[in-house]
Order: sequence, then structure tokens, then C-alpha cells
Amino acid sequence: MSKPEITVKNSKGEILEAYEEALQALEEAKKQNKQEVKREQEKQSIVASASQNTANSIVQKLANLKLEIVQSLETVENSLLSECYVSSNMMHNSSFCPTIS
Repeated sequence: MSKPEITVKNSKGEILEAYEEALQALEEAKKQNKQEVKREQEKQSIVASASQNTANSIVQKLANLKLEIVQSLETVENSLLSECYVSSNMMHNSSFCPTIS
């Protein structure tokens, strides 16, 4: 739907309405532009932080993560074994618990 062209012959109300619509369209365009600029800045910061990661640093971080996982699993294993022995002592039957290494 095309908008009627505003001329000198239009009433003040029509001119004011067209002005308000144009002002609103301008505000929406500014808002979209700010969002685009923000997205572009976020992309640039992601690329900058990713470019700081070298192959060696990535490998080192993975190795540290693996070590943390193994340590956590060992802690869980020891807790479970302790609980098993506590339970077995209560029941006077330790045959179902493996030995602690």
C-alpha cells in the first residue's frame, strides 16, 4: 500500500501524521543500526579472543581438563568405596566390596 504524497495542499493533520510516521521510521532504522553495530562488535570480540588461542594452549587446556575429570572420578570412586565398606561393616559382609587400591 503506497502512502499518498504530501503536498502544500494537505491539511496540517495529514502533514503532522506523515511527519510522525517518518520520525518513527527513522527511530526504527537507528535502533536496527545500533543492533547491527552491536552484533558486529560482538563478532569482532569473539574473533579476537579465538585468535589468542594457539594450538599449544588448546592442547594444554584439554590436558588440564582431562586431569580434572580423572581426579574427580577418583574422588567419586573413593567415596563410593568408603560407603561400600561402611555398609559392609554394618552388615558384617564385606564380600561384595572390591579392595581399595
